[in-house]
Amino acid sequence: MPATFDRIPDELITALLARHPGRLEAHRSWLRGREVDIMLRGNIDVAEVDAWLVAEGFGWLTMRDNGIIARATMPDLDDVPHVYHLVPDGVSKGAAVAFDLARRGLRPDQAIAIGDSASDLVMAEHVGRMHLVANALRHTDLVDLLPGYDNVVVEDGTLGAGWASAVRSVLTPVRPAAV
Repeated sequence: MPATFDRIPDELITALLARHPGRLEAHRSWLRGREVDIMLRGNIDVAEVDAWLVAEGFGWLTMRDNGIIARATMPDLDDVPHVYHLVPDGVSKGAAVAFDLARRGLRPDQAIAIGDSASDLVMAEHVGRMHLVANALRHTDLVDLLPGYDNVVVEDGTLGAGWASAVRSVLTPVRPAAV
């Protein structure tokens, strides 16, 4: 983020929402107190938004698709709603995981990550095993992305059940096969 900014400008968010009427709105339950990661929801073309940000002089920002959410959040939308993060370029869950592991003196093979969307795959290269809960499969691009990773496991359970399954798999010792 350029030194001239201490947060994403409110005027930019207002202009972005006005550019996509009925297709993009603040994800209100997660908006309060955020300065650097603005959460939005709707159904938009992320590449088009990124190009618009560059044209408007905000090329230091990028829009990230964080996956599909329940239709009930935007019942009037004519397509499946997604959650989006408007963040400074270079900010990512993968970079955060790498930073945290280094800070703690841990190696990737000593850590797992758990996610629920295609955008969470950026954590996979920084951990020994990446678990995706089953609802991540709702993201249409995910199946095509999985062959690029050899450490990703898709859990059978969704949401909390998938998370619990991932944690259990780490805590349950692997027993050698009986001969």
